[in-house]
Amino acid sequence: MLQARRNDLTEPAVRMAEEAKLRPTKKWVLPVIWKFCELDITHDSFVSMLELLPMSAPLKRYEHCIGPFLQGCDTDDSGDLTLTEWGTCLKLDPEDLEDRCEALKQ
Repeated sequence: MLQARRNDLTEPAVRMAEEAKLRPTKKWVLPVIWKFCELDITHDSFVSMLELLPMSAPLKRYEHCIGPFLQGCDTDDSGDLTLTEWGTCLKLDPEDLEDRCEALKQ
């Protein structure tokens, strides 16, 4: 069966999606890495609370729980999330998280 190509994804993101399909152990890890890289607008390997705004704004009605959840992800209280903090907060093994943001920009 042929699947439609996602025209909203860059070529590196399409390759990552294909890899996730082929490697069941990466099924959840790769989308988490992709989303982190997408949120990191400044490309500094950190996601600030300001960069999280586009994702959290539609959840305004759940602000009472989403705010504390995101703050709880920031384990070093720096005000920014690293990929490890992001993935760990989403219950992924830190050893599975590798920074692929540079490759996704190409």
